Amino acid sequence: ELNSLADSPVVADLLSLCRVLNNSADRLAWMSILRAPWCGLLLSDLLAIAQAGGADPDWPVRACLSSPALAATMSDDGRQRLYRLLPILDRAEAKRDRLGLRVWIEQAWLSLGGPECVGTRHALDDAEHFFQLLELADAQGIGLDLQWLDLQLKQRAMQSGDAQNAVSLLTLHKSKGLEFDHVIIPALSRTGRSDARDILLWDEYSDSAGDSAFLLASDDHSTADEPTLYNFLLASRKRKAQLESARLMYVGATRAIRKLVLTCQLQRDRKTQTWRAPARGSLLQTIWHAIEQQVIVHQDSSTDPRQIREVEPPLLTRLKTEALPRSQSAMIDSQPSSPAGLPRFADSRMQRSVGTVVHQALEALSLLPALPNTISGGDRLRWRMALQREGLWGAAVEQALEQVQTAISATLQAQGSGRWVLSSAHQETHSEWPLTTVDAQGRVRDIVVDRCFIDVATGVRWIIDYKTSSPENPEDIDAFIARESANYRDQLMRYRDAIQAISNETIRCALYFPLLGYLHTLTELELPDPGAGPVPGA
Repeated sequence: ELNSLADSPVVADLLSLCRVLNNSADRLAWMSILRAPWCGLLLSDLLAIAQAGGADPDWPVRACLSSPALAATMSDDGRQRLYRLLPILDRAEAKRDRLGLRVWIEQAWLSLGGPECVGTRHALDDAEHFFQLLELADAQGIGLDLQWLDLQLKQRAMQSGDAQNAVSLLTLHKSKGLEFDHVIIPALSRTGRSDARDILLWDEYSDSAGDSAFLLASDDHSTADEPTLYNFLLASRKRKAQLESARLMYVGATRAIRKLVLTCQLQRDRKTQTWRAPARGSLLQTIWHAIEQQVIVHQDSSTDPRQIREVEPPLLTRLKTEALPRSQSAMIDSQPSSPAGLPRFADSRMQRSVGTVVHQALEALSLLPALPNTISGGDRLRWRMALQREGLWGAAVEQALEQVQTAISATLQAQGSGRWVLSSAHQETHSEWPLTTVDAQGRVRDIVVDRCFIDVATGVRWIIDYKTSSPENPEDIDAFIARESANYRDQLMRYRDAIQAISNETIRCALYFPLLGYLHTLTELELPDPGAGPVPGA
């Protein structure tokens, strides 16, 4: 209990993780987690990251980490470690406010390989204590309050001890009532905090007649020899401190059954060649008159220059490369061929990444008052960074980026159904619309509708689901549409039923395929239609 929980290395790393998730602009926290054992970047790589923002010292670290320019300045080891870390942090960011505080942080720590970085059971106990504090903060409605967390950590002790060990390290206060065969009390010549002149001093005082009174005095700035009430109370406090030191010395010394060893560091008076008396306020001063003639002197060898060794810098503790959390791109490359009829994991993973980025791009376009006609260089850079955050890298990024560009270009083509789907001229438009429903069996379901709006021309409410799939060779377009419609009919039906409960309009459901620029209406899911007009490009 001599060190607070805040001094535990594993807790310090967890606290840095919390700081990054709490504020992605915290540069010091970013550097801390990039240096932590679960990543372990070298100082040269950290310097490259720190300089990635150029002359702007406030440039966000996260904005630099996915930059191809930064990757070119880092070592191969640094790039490998960095791009195994980023997808985990991005997934944690995506789960913000969707999980309990403890579960949120603990899941991220486990994904980063936190337990593999811990060397002792006591360090794991420290981590568990930290997670319990997060649980307490959630239960009390405090949330991720870093100031509260810092204070709680400083008030709690590290789990670093074994009750069955033959050696116990205790404070004098904690040792009261215990006995040991051998007791060693070190550094008796040290003094505690010096008594400052407080603004106010007070004490309860009993006179010779036994009457009690409460004395209170403010600092009158008098000299020590002046007979003032403040000096009287100050002297009384010092006497009490000396008596408390003597009591502590008695408590510590009487813990020994067989042997008591006291150590101190003394100064020798060059003129008299005698040992100088210890400072007032030290534990040694309370017994100096009794042990002065029994002191055994041991010369401090550290003062001899020949005994001083050059201190080597501490080693960087970090996971081995093979023990790092597996990157998603590495998992893609290592997947074996799949059975006939099923896509390889690489293709499946890339398709999910492309689908995620295309959904993000379509949502951003739907929020514009007017749709652009072409794709800009800024769009391509933004999509590349988004794909890298999904865990793709190298050739996989280029292949996925080409698919994203194809999907958006097909969507923006003139007179196409994509421009009609994303148009801001509709009423009650929603993109990525989150809803919660209760089905017939009473089960609660969370759904997200990709696109929903009321067509001004017909008054029909449209429910549209984006699908970034495309026909497989040698599949023709009709067979592909039939297969996709069968796969997602039930999903669109759930969307329709959920929105029907809050809507009075005629509802029409459709699948939109961005890679094809094609909108397919599922007529069997339509509710009574008063005669809506044809959909452009459908």
